[in-house]
Amino acid sequence: MNNHEELIARVHGWHEENEHQKIINALESVPEDERTYDVICLLARAYSNVGQPTDKGQQANYEKATELLKSVETDGLTDPLWYMRMGYALFYLDRPAEALTYLNQCLALDSSNDLALELKATAEKNVERVTMVKPMSLERLAAYFDTHKWTYELTKDNRLNSGFGSNNGFIFRSHMADDVDWALWGTWKPDIPIEKRRAVLDACNEWNNSTRRPKTYIQIQDNGDLWASGETYVYVGAGITDQHLELNLRLFLMTMMDFTKFLTDRFPELVAEKRSE
Repeated sequence: MNNHEELIARVHGWHEENEHQKIINALESVPEDERTYDVICLLARAYSNVGQPTDKGQQANYEKATELLKSVETDGLTDPLWYMRMGYALFYLDRPAEALTYLNQCLALDSSNDLALELKATAEKNVERVTMVKPMSLERLAAYFDTHKWTYELTKDNRLNSGFGSNNGFIFRSHMADDVDWALWGTWKPDIPIEKRRAVLDACNEWNNSTRRPKTYIQIQDNGDLWASGETYVYVGAGITDQHLELNLRLFLMTMMDFTKFLTDRFPELVAEKRSE
């Protein structure tokens, strides 16, 4: 066994032991003019494996892997593993459409590659999530809640009701106002006595003057108590992608939580009264 074969054997052993940094250190020490196709592809694999998909700061490792693989693209034209490794790195760079090009070619050359099949299925879903426009419905909203294990209730009058936060959180409701508007509505949980109307209304106006969303106002209940509420309407007449459904929902929830914190800080006595009941 020559030196090159010994190095490749050590690399395979380190790979089985998940010692990817050792692989990088060893292969980076090989002079560039002595790096073979195998060495470059194994180095690219190590950079991809040392990366952390959930850590955006690790994206440079996936970028490095694609750079290495592109440098031997001609040699990899008939190698399914070259396509697999390129697709893998692009997948974790959150570039699913590009990743699919390489994953499909990998599978065309080797249909038994289970990892390529798994990544392809996920990449196709990710592409659909950002490109496929579908009619908005409460069923889609409920499916999103189900995915995140959030509790909710679907009412007979076609509304989805839920709640977020504790006593200083908010009640959430959503419905299709008509065929083109998706309504998102929330109300601060503490009831507001009538004598606090002016102070809370001033707070709502202050919020509206300094913040784009949600638009807030005072509602009066049958018993005379008041609610501080916020709402947003999203135009969905042409449909909406899964990505934009999530973005608009989370934006409303985040800003509504900010509004309830604003009220809680301004009127802590109302939250204390609610907690004591």
